[in-house]
Amino acid sequence: MDGRGFGPQLHEVGPNLALSLGGVWTSLLDPATGTELWNDHEYPGAILAGDLIVLWKDGGTGGGRLGVLDPRTARPVWWHAARSVPIAATATGRHVQVISQDGTAVVHARDTGAKVLEVGGIPVGDGFDGRPVLSVAGDLAFVFGRGNVTALRLPMLDRLWTTRMGDATEVNRCGTRLCVTGSAGLTALDQQNGNVVWSGPAWVAWHNGLAASRSGQVAPLDPETGAVTGPEMSGWLAGGLLLRRSGEEHYVIDTVTGRIRGWQRAAGGWLRCTSTGTHLACPAGGDSVTVWRLS
Repeated sequence: MDGRGFGPQLHEVGPNLALSLGGVWTSLLDPATGTELWNDHEYPGAILAGDLIVLWKDGGTGGGRLGVLDPRTARPVWWHAARSVPIAATATGRHVQVISQDGTAVVHARDTGAKVLEVGGIPVGDGFDGRPVLSVAGDLAFVFGRGNVTALRLPMLDRLWTTRMGDATEVNRCGTRLCVTGSAGLTALDQQNGNVVWSGPAWVAWHNGLAASRSGQVAPLDPETGAVTGPEMSGWLAGGLLLRRSGEEHYVIDTVTGRIRGWQRAAGGWLRCTSTGTHLACPAGGDSVTVWRLS
């Protein structure tokens, strides 16, 4: 499958895997065989939304139709008229939250698509440069605009704050802070008001107390201060996994337990990989993506 230079986003949805590349396209795979069960060729720009997939049918100047696909059946659940192209979405227990190109966010009833609430004036990016528009951490959703991040509380999208910062790609909870990764490296924000507490330009990924650098080093970091608290090691982070290379052997290590989840003998390195915890997806060079099932 065509990787187009983007890192794959891999999600487990019911019995299937959803694979998305840079917001360019989305495919639904059988996890046992890799067989493609569904793709978004009929609905370009389909968006992963938790355990659902949001669809769009362009209706020209009059807007279009917004729909939701159930990845378990690969069939649409509902369709409703909408004014603007969706660029980000997520889902909670009884709702689907969709953010559109015009800065409008709508909360839909998950089962029927009925509009529950609409919020306007959210600063958003265009979503066409391969960077994600939305990152979710617990009951908070973070919208990435041009040089800013806006925090919304789920499920009703209560707007908490907007803070100015460089292009962001992901937000994770880290201690009592929010760790934002992006063009400025790793930045810790105060959860209450979005103020910057500390920044570490050398770090480009964070998970479970570990930070990864552009040079391929991983180190334990104090989320309250940004200080390195232990020795650096070679490797890369993919969700809750640490990827390490020794010669031509690549090891996948659980960052919580330290247990080796798998290994492969292969030339080159593993970069821009993502993990669901039971599967690992990595660009494999050329125009392919490889998915491994972890032990």
